[in-house]
Amino acid sequence: MQDDNWDDLRFVLEVAEAGSVSAAARRLGVNASTVVRRVGAAEIRFGVRFFERTAAGYAVPPDSLDVIAALREARDAIAGMTRRLEGSRGAGPGWIRVTSTDTLCRAVLPGIIADLRAQAADRRVELLVSNTHLDFARLHADITVRPAPALSEEMVGEKVAVLRIAAFAPVRSTSGWVGLSGQVAATEPGRWLADNIAEVDLHSRADSFSAVADLVAAGAGNGFLPVILAEGRRYLRRRNSEPTFEVPIWVASHADMAHAPRLKRLREELGGAIAAIAHRL
Repeated sequence: MQDDNWDDLRFVLEVAEAGSVSAAARRLGVNASTVVRRVGAAEIRFGVRFFERTAAGYAVPPDSLDVIAALREARDAIAGMTRRLEGSRGAGPGWIRVTSTDTLCRAVLPGIIADLRAQAADRRVELLVSNTHLDFARLHADITVRPAPALSEEMVGEKVAVLRIAAFAPVRSTSGWVGLSGQVAATEPGRWLADNIAEVDLHSRADSFSAVADLVAAGAGNGFLPVILAEGRRYLRRRNSEPTFEVPIWVASHADMAHAPRLKRLREELGGAIAAIAHRL
């Protein structure tokens, strides 16, 4: 299969999995018009109508389901081969992509990465800030440093510390709460807020604990924050009437790459540095 043929088919698969052109465009980082053009090119080239266009989006008709399944298998096989090739690389110069949440990227990892860089001058780290779980099957990252109840099956790593999350208030008295949205709404504090705080008492919300910290400090309301972000900030005070939550922090890589020497070494160093400051977290 020619490269351009596969690239068009990759767009077809993204639309099938995302359910719409706009969602596929966001995942691919391109314009919606590019997605429409590439899907159309694939349909013309192969003489196949991959989708039924509906008001609700792009639906895969029954007679195309096998084709979409085959495309998914091809993509996963290519990604698996790429991971194994990446994993076979020995130690040496090159970028290592580390993904973590906004909290850890703001309050924990910069100092650690700077210290580790001083110990290995040829090491270069790209820090990917995201509160979503990046797709390691597609090599969006090499290492994750992430608070989560457990690792997914395809990941290999260690629990190195615990992230504590507690309720905080602005120094000046206020009523109401800053809520959580997006990915952080699915955390334990997010579920507690949904179960215990009336919608009318949510004066604002954010999909980032860093943004929540700034909102609370500005007087927008009370909010749940990682202790590492909140303690020591002059405009915040700890509340004791709400529960404190503890979430394990993992340092991990995809199983296909977990034993690559350069990744294993950095995971161990990151884990050791985070464990050394566990009392602050």
